[in-house]
Amino acid sequence: MAATTTTVGIALATCNGAAFLQEQLDSLRRQTRLPDHIVVSDDASTDDTLELVEQFRRSAPCRVDVIPGAARLGPMDNFMRAVRACATDFVAFCDQDDVWSPRKIEVAARYLSTDTGALIHSTDQFSAAESSGHPPVRVPDRQLDGLGLAPNRVFFGMSMIVRKSLLEAGEGLKATWETRFDRIAATRPVCLLDHWSHAHDMFALTLARLAGRIVLRREALAARRVHAQNYSTGGSSWRQPQAVADSWGVGREVGYLLLAAFCRDFAETLRTHDAALPVPASRRRQILDHYERWAAIWESRGRLHTRGTVFPQRTKHLLAVTTSRGYAGAYRGGLGLGSLAKDALAVIGAR
Repeated sequence: MAATTTTVGIALATCNGAAFLQEQLDSLRRQTRLPDHIVVSDDASTDDTLELVEQFRRSAPCRVDVIPGAARLGPMDNFMRAVRACATDFVAFCDQDDVWSPRKIEVAARYLSTDTGALIHSTDQFSAAESSGHPPVRVPDRQLDGLGLAPNRVFFGMSMIVRKSLLEAGEGLKATWETRFDRIAATRPVCLLDHWSHAHDMFALTLARLAGRIVLRREALAARRVHAQNYSTGGSSWRQPQAVADSWGVGREVGYLLLAAFCRDFAETLRTHDAALPVPASRRRQILDHYERWAAIWESRGRLHTRGTVFPQRTKHLLAVTTSRGYAGAYRGGLGLGSLAKDALAVIGAR
């Protein structure tokens, strides 16, 4: 259990969020265990966002600092500006348009300790429409090593509470990857995971994986609002040249092969720039083995699903994934039985 001295802050990123912000601020005010510090970083809002934030700051039952922005940063840099200003051990990412359970910080604080990289909780979803088509996101009550999650497993940032020192220590690795990213993007299509350093939630989850222990809590401690402006805090203006984006074609196998390419590139980054890796040297070999194993798993899945691969080779690739524990449970280092069924059907030609 966490010591009572563990402090928890909130990094709230805002940008033209006045339409929904008040409901979120009210949910922060109702926390049964108040945060130790709230930092609101605003990304050059032009609506009433800052007025709502200032009213909240004046009446809030805890410390609130507001950082206004004159120039647009985008979600990643805006969140990280808030994180750096939080004077706490852990930081909860807070989106401007969601609603938190009153017990979120109280429950999370029980399970945060010095060896925790991140706590991730289940989430509900809601929408202005009666039927949003977005199911809740559920995780089990479990503590696991971050390497027990497949690299393509992602979570919403609003469901994460992350150790602040880990986020700060990861800045060097982020910078190292981004120099490599430019070269990668010039030679092959990039997949979602290649952007891990460009999105606060993927950045935090990647570092938590590398650091070690991740705590999962089944209770839904926040609800994510689904609406047409979910990305109203901005987005990346980066675009890959179309010729490079199209160079591998399309198809299920392409997605798997790109995941394999990411794992190889990430492992190579860690191998050649290990001084930037914010973990002890004793863990570096485990991490490299993890990404190299997953590169091989996705390479095999890609080849298995490639049209023209003959039956004996498809069988060989299925066995390779099986012996690499690729079909273990989703929280036991694998992809689960659903992926096994999909690949087995591909082996017998039932695509």
